[in-house]
Amino acid sequence: MTDISPLGRGLDHVAVLVGGDTVLRVALEPDPAARAAAIRREAALLRAIAAVAPVPVPAPSRVEPHAGWLAHPLLPGVPLLDAGAPVRARLAP
Repeated sequence: MTDISPLGRGLDHVAVLVGGDTVLRVALEPDPAARAAAIRREAALLRAIAAVAPVPVPAPSRVEPHAGWLAHPLLPGVPLLDAGAPVRARLAP
């Protein structure tokens, strides 16, 4: 059996940790077409940001738009928003 634990919830998704190393982000949008479009848009945005960001960005390892989810490896460390003002200030430039 695979271990699954909640990570958090945003305005548009729920995130769970699967197997200790994979984040599964599930869209909350009830409309199937809008949900699929949102997943495709999020995957494209993550890939674009990862190409230029100076900090680690989750890169989708599997995208299932019609099922309403994408998966990516769990990144080490803490989210940038939780890193504290000194770290954010250092990375801002």
